[in-house]
Amino acid sequence: MHTLKSLLIALLAALTLAAQAGESTHEGGGMHSGIRVHGHWKIAVFEPNGTKVREITFQNALVNPGTLPALIRGEAVAGGMYIVATNQNAQSSGTGPCNPDCEIAPNGLTTGISHDSNNLVLSYQGNNFETLRLAGSVTATASSTIDLVQTWITLCNGSVKNSSQCSDGSDSASVFTQKTLNSGVAVTAGQIIQITVDLTFS
Repeated sequence: MHTLKSLLIALLAALTLAAQAGESTHEGGGMHSGIRVHGHWKIAVFEPNGTKVREITFQNALVNPGTLPALIRGEAVAGGMYIVATNQNAQSSGTGPCNPDCEIAPNGLTTGISHDSNNLVLSYQGNNFETLRLAGSVTATASSTIDLVQTWITLCNGSVKNSSQCSDGSDSASVFTQKTLNSGVAVTAGQIIQITVDLTFS
């Protein structure tokens, strides 16, 4: 069983490998791409008895590129990650799938907010740990449509805290990847929302 700290170390290892791969020299000054972060999402909705109601898959991309250099340089450390699934109008209307937002976090992650579920599991996939998987579920408390999903990362000053200390209390949190859905996922109160996100670094 890998700890959150070891998963974050594996994530940084993947970023380093990707960075090295992106440093290849091209004659004639040709352009080359650096690290790219891709998010593959799967959202499945179930009735309380386990019957699957619907399932969708989609891709998203990195929102805050400044986070990666800070992590690699050691200027920042990551305490953990969590998922937000909601309706775009939830904050203004006060009504969303979890009144308003559904926040799924790992057990023990402290972010200054109350999470709706603490069953998020982070694991790495691939021979070079190039994929970080986030998987968890939450029960909807209201009927709504999920049309905005995000992964968030908690951060701390790398010269003051290590990742374990940051997990206990972060300095800040920011959106890491995000997607606005053209066709949202309808849910009703009591249904179970199961989310899997594969973050791939290449």
